[in-house]
Amino acid sequence: MTSPLFAPIALRGLTLANRIAVSPMCQYQSVHGSPTDWHIVHMGRYAIGGAGIVFSSPTRWMRPRTGGRSGSNTRNQSQAP
Repeated sequence: MTSPLFAPIALRGLTLANRIAVSPMCQYQSVHGSPTDWHIVHMGRYAIGGAGIVFSSPTRWMRPRTGGRSGSNTRNQSQAP
């Protein structure tokens, strides 16, 4: 018998391969609010590892701050859809 953890599950219109979920993690590796290659590698390893769903760090609207690393945010029109 297969464990329910590894069985597919349908959530509304989305079917996941398994019930393993990676929760969002604030990593504070953005540069001036923009995601970097670090984010691709960090999140990609969970997708490659077989997690059913991966949640990314939250993105928020912020007023401009001075440089340095911080969480992902939307500060200017070039980052907004």
